[in-house]
Amino acid sequence: DNAPDLESAQYTIAETLSVNSEVGTTPDAADVDGDSLTFSILEGNSEERFSIETQTGQILVASELDYETTTSFTLILRADDGTLASSAPIVILVMNENDNEPEIEGESFSTLENRDLGVEIGTPIEAEDADGDDLTYSIAGGNDGDAFEIDPASGQIRVAGQLDFESQNLYVLTIKASDGVFENRASVTIQVTDLDDTPPTIKAIQIPSPGSYGPGKPLRFSLRLDEEVIIDTSGGEPRLALIIGGKTVFATFVEGGAADELIFEYIVEEGQLDENGIQIGSELDLGGSTIKDKAGNELDLDLPSTNTTTITIDAVPPQIPPPPLSSGDDRTSDPRPAISGTAEPGSTVILRRDGKIIAEVPVDEDGKWSYKPE
Repeated sequence: DNAPDLESAQYTIAETLSVNSEVGTTPDAADVDGDSLTFSILEGNSEERFSIETQTGQILVASELDYETTTSFTLILRADDGTLASSAPIVILVMNENDNEPEIEGESFSTLENRDLGVEIGTPIEAEDADGDDLTYSIAGGNDGDAFEIDPASGQIRVAGQLDFESQNLYVLTIKASDGVFENRASVTIQVTDLDDTPPTIKAIQIPSPGSYGPGKPLRFSLRLDEEVIIDTSGGEPRLALIIGGKTVFATFVEGGAADELIFEYIVEEGQLDENGIQIGSELDLGGSTIKDKAGNELDLDLPSTNTTTITIDAVPPQIPPPPLSSGDDRTSDPRPAISGTAEPGSTVILRRDGKIIAEVPVDEDGKWSYKPE
């Protein structure tokens, strides 16, 4: 006439506990009438993770446990003496164990060549550990030339070496994520894209028309570039070196040219003479300016070889001969000797004596002129 006395209990077990392992001890149950007891699980075992020995009440693991799925169970145990029965809760706590390998996903990123060291590539690698363990990242393969590094804690990939599109434009890194016990790997593809790192060059020089140039005449030169450039003259202006009569002079920069053109102009000065043809220097003088293409590459200052021998300079004023000598001087007997010279074809030579104009002489198409006083 007395129901069994069944005590509640709580046990903690590891999620890795194998099937048929005992959970805790046999339940604390007694029957004052001395009847034999039969045990069963009434509730809380819907996943059938546990079984029970009906005669002893010993709970056993019936199927694999997983902390990440269920962290605790509350079983309602029943003790029956054949006539009367009682029940009590048995709480089973599942303890987490490191039994899962990390999950890591592959990625694809792209980056420009010639990036600075330490620049981040894409976003941190995505990896998770079902057990909640901290993960450590490393590069396990594909890192040719040690071009990249990875932050072991965050999984962020960074540039660690020189990236050159022309040398290698694709890297396939093997990234490893480890929780200290288990590890997993994934491929990360990094595409290196081409960057315009070729400096603009001066491909040709357009020179003035052939001829002899006198004082005040402009000499204009157009430097043709192989691409458009941006000119900054805040620190000075570029200039083009010319050699006239063995002396170096500079043609000044002229604004208003095309984006792929640099224009320079020099005004011939009186007294200059170069009958063999002027020369152009070997390099452009920046003069404090900067000339770059849109990608920031600085202009190659080397000038192409250009034939300028057809451009001559005659800016020396003609000399008026001294007054005629007496007839007794054997050097000349002509009281009015003729004078001649060369100048720019089609121009006019002005003759002066004592500051006064005595004649204006036209220059013929061959650049020659002559004058004989009347």
